[in-house]
Amino acid sequence: MPLLSNPCNPTGVTKSGDELKDFVKRASKAGHGALIDEAYEMFYKEPISSLKYIKNINKTNIFVTGSCTKGL
Repeated sequence: MPLLSNPCNPTGVTKSGDELKDFVKRASKAGHGALIDEAYEMFYKEPISSLKYIKNINKTNIFVTGSCTKGL
């Protein structure tokens, strides 16, 4: 299972748009999955989240984590 820190700490490199959409699509396939750490996504003027591309949050094999302490 791949791990994606988005945006990556400490580099700030971020997957967004079609690149993030494609990552979610590939991780959503049967037998696949992903853990996406979005602890720093709220530092963007317009937050970038992989949740936008997950079709059914109740039937996904993708786990998205965040942190309220990073942005507050």
